[in-house]
Amino acid sequence: KNAGTLLSLYRGIVLSNGVATVKFSGGAMEYLNDVSCMQESVKAPIERTLLQFPSIQSVQYMVDGEIITGWDA
Repeated sequence: KNAGTLLSLYRGIVLSNGVATVKFSGGAMEYLNDVSCMQESVKAPIERTLLQFPSIQSVQYMVDGEIITGWDA
């Protein structure tokens, strides 16, 4: 798998009430919901970077307009 593909599915970040919503289109779940070690290698750097900003308390993910709350891995 290639991070460039995930980057091509990236649609931006929306910040509201201390929550950063990282938005992706369709095929992103293949990367975001992979086995736990792979999932962590994708999500951890995103969250680590965003949480450095004092105005951001949490990070969530949106794929095709749907907030993802349950992860398989």
